[in-house]
Amino acid sequence: MEFGTVSRRQARRYLAARRAGGFRLLHDLGGAFYAVGATSWYRLRATAAPVPTEAHVLHAALRAYGVTDSFTNSGGGVHYVVVPLGPVPAEPLDSCHITIAAGEHTQRHPQDHEEAFTAWLCDDAGNPVGGPLYLGVSTDCAMDAALCAKAVAGWLARH
Repeated sequence: MEFGTVSRRQARRYLAARRAGGFRLLHDLGGAFYAVGATSWYRLRATAAPVPTEAHVLHAALRAYGVTDSFTNSGGGVHYVVVPLGPVPAEPLDSCHITIAAGEHTQRHPQDHEEAFTAWLCDDAGNPVGGPLYLGVSTDCAMDAALCAKAVAGWLARH
């Protein structure tokens, strides 16, 4: 038997495998949950702190490059980071802004960063204007976030 603690990503795999009959989920009287397979036994535990996401890494990189106004938004199953241009209006998406996403997500764990960030300028209707301001190539989340933040800060300084 294997014993150990697994990541949130692996726990999700166990839950998916459970639906297919590969694992059983059990819990004890103390409230601990376990994923039990034919040859493995894993304790699943909730983390007290929120799990960092790609967006957290990107916000930190933006702040490091002096971009202090940014927020995470979602719509239609897409998660992205928004950098408003100028003073933040009551509805930031109703003004020109920069949108940054990694595919359709920024909510994955940084080690699951499989698609590089892309940043583009959007008009007040949310439509992209021109080509990307940043088109990443790295799947290392910290490096990609730093390069993206540098490109966004540089663009903001020039405009």
